[in-house]
Amino acid sequence: PAPVAPPAPVVLPQTVVLASLQPKPVAPKPEPPKPAAKAPAPAKKINVADYNRQARDLTNQGRYEDALDLLNQALDQSPKYAQAFNARGFVHLLMLNYTQAVADFSEAIRLKPDYANAFHNRAVALRKLSKTTDAEADEKNASRFMAVVYPVQ
Repeated sequence: PAPVAPPAPVVLPQTVVLASLQPKPVAPKPEPPKPAAKAPAPAKKINVADYNRQARDLTNQGRYEDALDLLNQALDQSPKYAQAFNARGFVHLLMLNYTQAVADFSEAIRLKPDYANAFHNRAVALRKLSKTTDAEADEKNASRFMAVVYPVQ
């Protein structure tokens, strides 16, 4: 048998696609802008008097630990706030922690030497610690400073 030549390749005519039928290139959609990373908001400073008011409300409800937390925050923010030391001392007094109460009342008096209420509260705590002489001296100071605030008419 005679060798058979391979069949000739079939050439197909090129298909012409009209420009109007060609798919139009689609531009990629721009990604929506990502929100800028928010910087952490600065810690909101609450007025220390608000801490003191809220702590007094908690104290009146018997929630002493919560009141101490608020007063500690107030004192962290404003370490020279005599009223917060007095309020914290009062909470310690109610919790029967007389030594800490005396320390807080003493700090309130150091910051505000004419603080009649702190003198009175410290006198109560000193009496609980059986320090009668010191308590009497504080009671006299409390009376003296109260007379200045509320003069007798």
